[in-house]
Amino acid sequence: MMQTALNKEGHLDRPVFFIINPQAKSQESKKIWGKIEKELIDMKHPYQAFFTEYAGHAEELTRQILTKTKMECVICAVGGDGTLHEVVNGAVSFPQAIIANIPAGSGNDYARGLQKTKNASQALETILENVDYRLIDYGVYQNGTSKRTFINSLGIGLDAEIVHEVNGSKWKSIFNSLKIGKLVYLYSFIQKILTFNPFDLRAEIDNQDHEFHQVWFMVVANQPYFGGGIKISPYQNLTTMRLIY
Repeated sequence: MMQTALNKEGHLDRPVFFIINPQAKSQESKKIWGKIEKELIDMKHPYQAFFTEYAGHAEELTRQILTKTKMECVICAVGGDGTLHEVVNGAVSFPQAIIANIPAGSGNDYARGLQKTKNASQALETILENVDYRLIDYGVYQNGTSKRTFINSLGIGLDAEIVHEVNGSKWKSIFNSLKIGKLVYLYSFIQKILTFNPFDLRAEIDNQDHEFHQVWFMVVANQPYFGGGIKISPYQNLTTMRLIY
């Protein structure tokens, strides 16, 4: 834990940068950001906002912000877990970064499981008024020569196919527009479970080799939830990553 002095308004005396994905949740995120920005203006709290324009832009923006300041600051993703994933990868090499999230996506597992905020207003209140933050684990995975970081979970198998299918599907925007975005994952699950072929898997866990057969999926979980609210690891300790298979 680290503590920082409050300013005279009773809020954190730290710069706050918001990185907004205007496409998240079929552009519902723009409405959420509009409400958050109004609250910031009403409170006269200083902030800077940046809008993403393409995939990977949140990571680039995060890196650009943190390269220009050595001061401890909050980088807040306004979007879903995908936007947050980019922000985390942009911030991972900068110790002055404090990561936060305004839940404005379809899944919002980070806000649910790690940040423990139910909605955008509660998240903003936590970001501005809570002087404590926690140091938690993050995971690193490598695909070829590329190393990436994850903060929620890493999946291989059926769950990864479902996410890949959902992210490229027209159904995601349709479900989101009907405000039932979480159900798109269930819809895809029903489709994929009929065609998915289980596989063999070899993994090294705690320096020991393990072989698994007829595997449907494997998840490395950094928090209790994945897939838009499925409690895959209910007894998760936030300082210890768990492997579910």
